Amino acid sequence: MSRRAALRGAAWWLGAALVAHAASQLLEDRPLGAAVISAVAVDLIATRAAGPWLVVDGRAPWRRASVGLALGFAVVAAAALALTALGSARASFTFAPLSLALSVVGAVAVAVKTELLARHLPHALFGRALGARGGAVVCVLAGAAPVALGVTERPLALLVALATGLLSVAALRAWGAVAAVGVRAGLLFAAASLFGDFRWSRGGLSPLELASGPPAAAVSVAALLAAAVVARGALARGREPTKPRVDG
Repeated sequence: MSRRAALRGAAWWLGAALVAHAASQLLEDRPLGAAVISAVAVDLIATRAAGPWLVVDGRAPWRRASVGLALGFAVVAAAALALTALGSARASFTFAPLSLALSVVGAVAVAVKTELLARHLPHALFGRALGARGGAVVCVLAGAAPVALGVTERPLALLVALATGLLSVAALRAWGAVAAVGVRAGLLFAAASLFGDFRWSRGGLSPLELASGPPAAAVSVAALLAAAVVARGALARGREPTKPRVDG
């Protein structure tokens, strides 16, 4: 990768992050609106900088997105049900259709913004130059950086960010950015809505970026196991990772 291409890629990446941050600050009292506007803005910038991410190999994204969504949901569900079986949580569900619908929209919007910024853009713009391992490290750390600022208050939240970041990277390399977005949306929706009313003996999962106690540890373990399975399956099938775009 030439220096000019690297600088151009860095400018696109930084610009997308600044736009998302500005939207969040301007609409601080309307988090759902901020999430949607940020997602749309980052999507437009990512498409312009690295090409379309919704379509992989000319195929529609829904199957890959559904696989990612189910995977993210399964990670939180496995952790919650395991803790319930061990007596560290009590199951509690609240069915409110409007609230669930808004949660879906919010989870998808946040997932699009987070995964395009933390995973898709660095992988697409710098993946070939960094190599497989280097690119994976950058993608995981980029997603965990915001959580790391408060690591002294909630150290397990950083573990959750790193573990779920590895799962997102595994999904990205196996099935493309749309699957990584699906994973993040599944994680967020399950933690905040479907299992958000669980009564934990200690700690909690909602919001996921502030997870603490046994729930945070359980989700981290489940995410790491899932990432290992996805990565192993991709290698066994001999799949090639999504090839990053190289400018100039």
